[in-house]
Amino acid sequence: GGGGYTLNKAALKMLVGTFPNCAPHDVNSGEDLLVTQCLKKEGIEPYWTTDETGAERYDHVSPEVEFNFDSKKNPLFWYSYYTGNENIGPQRVVKRAVS
Repeated sequence: GGGGYTLNKAALKMLVGTFPNCAPHDVNSGEDLLVTQCLKKEGIEPYWTTDETGAERYDHVSPEVEFNFDSKKNPLFWYSYYTGNENIGPQRVVKRAVS
């Protein structure tokens, strides 16, 4: 799975309340995109969780990929266009990651 996300109690209650009407029949591996879609429909705008340098707080891929990834060498890999993180090596992640 992915790195995850953080919601406060109010946002979580609202999100659960959207489940019957927000993409109830979608079955795919992009649940994070569906959660974002449901939150936006309720007026909650999710935001990127990178720090001021672009380093990731939530690790979406294995440490091996994260530390060795270079989007210029792998432009077609999904992570290249998902993340705006241009850092290379250990600078790709914050010193105290959430997950």
